[in-house]
Amino acid sequence: MKKLKLFREFVSSDDINYNREMRVTPQRIETLKPNEVFVFGSNIRGIHTKGAARFAIDKGWADENQIDGLSNSGQSYGIPTMKSTREPLTISEIENYVTKFIDYVKDNPNKVFYITAIGTGEANIQKNEIAPLFNELFNLENVFLPKNYYDVLLALNSRETWKNNEDQERPFNRRRSHFGPTYTQEDIDRMKEELKSLPTDFEEPVRYK
Repeated sequence: MKKLKLFREFVSSDDINYNREMRVTPQRIETLKPNEVFVFGSNIRGIHTKGAARFAIDKGWADENQIDGLSNSGQSYGIPTMKSTREPLTISEIENYVTKFIDYVKDNPNKVFYITAIGTGEANIQKNEIAPLFNELFNLENVFLPKNYYDVLLALNSRETWKNNEDQERPFNRRRSHFGPTYTQEDIDRMKEELKSLPTDFEEPVRYK
């Protein structure tokens, strides 16, 4: 019960409805298969007293004082977000560690990675700031993202898709006037369908490192 309570401290009760097609990190992870990796936020002093890091240590997936990279068990990966228990790293500093993690993911396509909402707890970083650092992983089938990251990246990638489609189709489906573009009914119908796929709201940040 203690471990379950600890896990709920960094995953809200209505945080995640596990959906494999969406590749969202499950609400509860009690066991890991040999090829599965739990990804958590750490601090560069290796002091982990609560949150996802402490949970992973108690589970035996992470090492005491683990800072960066893969644990000895091979079932957890630490990404530093804090200089100490109170002072967060900058986004650019965190990005260096995330880039290293992304390279590791790409080098290990047979592993499955469950990323927790790194940086949105004690580091108090807004999801719109940190989620884009993981955008390269958005379409990888072996990577599961926390719901608050997923919502941000879904919106980000939907806007990029919209922009690319707009740039490609403008010469064929639109005529420009002095007052801006004139849209055909086909354009309007397409945009309505694309809007349906966008999230209607965003989850609050999950409170852990």
